[in-house]
Amino acid sequence: MVSLRLQKRLAASLLDCGKGKLWLDPNESTDISMANSSKSIRHGVLQGMNIRKLIKDGFIIQKTMITHSRSRARKVKESKTRGRYSGYGKRKGTREARATIKGSVDEENESAETFASKNTENLKRLISTCTVRCT
Repeated sequence: MVSLRLQKRLAASLLDCGKGKLWLDPNESTDISMANSSKSIRHGVLQGMNIRKLIKDGFIIQKTMITHSRSRARKVKESKTRGRYSGYGKRKGTREARATIKGSVDEENESAETFASKNTENLKRLISTCTVRCT
């Protein structure tokens, strides 16, 4: 097996990717090992094979990107908004640190106020019937 470290480094710099993203044709390893520059001509003299030509011929190929799906992360996030995954084992910090008691009381009052404002007509009817029955 021929060492192709130089060729891999040159190809990676030309293709603007990492060395792990390259595929070198194992059947053409002797031809690839002959390539010793990214440019074929130096000082008017032909010096071995050209890395650019090997890329053009398909002996050196950049591998495709591997996608990292976020579908599972989205599902977990949605279920967290619904209140899952929040048991004792997931908690770090005291009750006060996670959410203040004052804030929760304010939220309760606010929700009661909104409920009351939405159902004012029903409440008025209830109050009037209660006063009629009670008196």
